[in-house]
Amino acid sequence: MVAAAPAESQVALADLPFEPPPGAVAAVRVIASITHTIGGLQVDDRARVLREDGSAIEALWAAGVDAGGVATGGYASGLAQALVLGLVAAEDAART
Repeated sequence: MVAAAPAESQVALADLPFEPPPGAVAAVRVIASITHTIGGLQVDDRARVLREDGSAIEALWAAGVDAGGVATGGYASGLAQALVLGLVAAEDAART
């Protein structure tokens, strides 16, 4: 299980306000709000944060609305950016 919160603050599956799918080990709580900006930290295809010269900063990844350069022609969902780039960042961090 991957979680951003300390273990003592994690919600047990039995305490969720909905029935989790069979075999579920994690859930994402989604609350609608305006959280997106056109900007943010420049990242590469591995979600690594880049310096101004384009080189990656060691052990620093960004996802969601903190990652810039994704919505270059319009709106790209902040939640989608968080889920997709979060997974990419986690996989890259696990490899390093």
